[in-house]
Amino acid sequence: MDRSAARGRRPRAARSEQPGLCAFRTGKAFEFVTDRLAGTSGCPHHLSRLLLLTHRDPPTHPARMPAPMKELHMFDATTENAAGRTILFLNGPNLNLLGVREPDKYGSTTLREVEETVAKTLSAHGLTARFVQSNHEGVLVDAIHAARTECGAIVINPAAFTHTSVALRDAIAAAALPTIELHITNVHKREEFRHHSYISAVADAVIVGAGTHGYILAALHVAHLLLG
Repeated sequence: MDRSAARGRRPRAARSEQPGLCAFRTGKAFEFVTDRLAGTSGCPHHLSRLLLLTHRDPPTHPARMPAPMKELHMFDATTENAAGRTILFLNGPNLNLLGVREPDKYGSTTLREVEETVAKTLSAHGLTARFVQSNHEGVLVDAIHAARTECGAIVINPAAFTHTSVALRDAIAAAALPTIELHITNVHKREEFRHHSYISAVADAVIVGAGTHGYILAALHVAHLLLG
């Protein structure tokens, strides 16, 4: 038995075979944290706590397991992150409830199902996807900043931040990447306050009212912009 485990200490990090990853073993659970997100490269604190979990079984000692970071959902469709061929898909507040929240407006497809379909669509064009969903404005801003050097384009559904966030607008402008603004519903047929977008002025294209299929349209348009 590992001496550190017997004493109730957190085991030392073991280098993973996958570049840029370190692995911690706790019982039967493996926690993979990228070196960049773990803070070794100056990553913002919001992202430094991100855990990508695999092989997760119920832990023998739950008290030893770190609390999950509920405010950020992130899913990389590939382990490779070649700048210029990775597309950042950003989803704002409440979109983690896609599929169960007001299905008459937003449909019954879950966010994870959307992500899987988008990843397959991009893969057919030799592109990969990075997906980030958060209910917190600063987390989305940090993801856009990281995309400046790590991604080739941005697709963003800012949700309620569409109508309020100058910070997201300025981050997108600073990133200077091809950007598509996306809305599942036709916001122009809804309440008047939803008609204004701070994002549209810095987006290269806007897709509204196509349901979750709009994400596929956005993926295809990004492929067209980048590959011709």
